[in-house]
This record gives sequence, structure tokens and C-alpha cells, in this order.
Amino acid sequence: MAILTLTEASRATGVARSTLYGYIQRGKLNVTSHPRGGRGVDTVELERLFGPLKQTEAPQDTPVKPAKTTKKTGTTKKTRTTKKTRTAKKAGTVKKKVDISQERDEAIGLLDQQVKLLEQELADVKERLGVLEQRSLKPPKGKRRKGKKKGR
Repeated sequence: MAILTLTEASRATGVARSTLYGYIQRGKLNVTSHPRGGRGVDTVELERLFGPLKQTEAPQDTPVKPAKTTKKTGTTKKTRTTKKTRTAKKAGTVKKKVDISQERDEAIGLLDQQVKLLEQELADVKERLGVLEQRSLKPPKGKRRKGKKKGR
């Protein structure tokens, strides 16, 4: 299959590069040489470890816009991100943070319920233990002591 650089592999799996390096060091992820030089990871290895990969390239039917060139020199110039683009990116980040905080709050709520149930179970067990201790301290009814007989 295709061989991806570690950066491309990170994007395809949604996992940080440092995590990939850790998997490589522990022997969970095999590395090969990349055709452009450096280390690379086979997509089959990534799918084995992380499941289906995210789409990393532009779809075949969508045209990719060429880089802008200047008229005088013919070199490509960098496009600057606009304030709207930065704001949109920040809004996406804020939305992710809100989603994560909602998930965290739900998890905390579930854990609180579990703690209350466990506390109730503990109280029930303590109550049963107290009843058992009281029964064991009382002398048994109806049993006679050895050596004494009635009526003599």
C-alpha cells in the first residue's frame, strides 16, 4: 500500500506525532523508509493499529487550486489567512472545547450516581452486619446447660 510520512500518518490517524514515535519505540508500529527520504509508515500498519484512516488528500474529482504567482518574478507567494479564517478556526476550536466539556460533565454526573449507589450499598451492608453482631451476642433461647436437670 502507500507509505506516509509520520506527519501525514499523524493527520490520517488523528493521533499526535509524539504518540506515533512512542508506538514505534515500543515496537507496536513498524517503520519503513519513505520514497522521498526519511522514515515512513505503511497505511496497512496504521489501519491495523488505529482502524480506518481519515481522508488525507483532496478527492480526485475536486480540482486543487494552484498557488498564486506574482506577475513580475513568477514565483509563488504565500497567501495570508484573513481575520475571518482565523475567527472561523477559533470558533471550531471553541465548539470542540464545549463538546469536550459537555462530555466531561456527563461523565462526572454518571460517576456521582455510581458513588451514591455504592454509598447506599455500604450503608445496607453495615446495617446487616450490625444485626448479625447483635444476634451473635445474645444467648441462644431454649437450650439447657449441661449438668443441671429440672425437677430433681
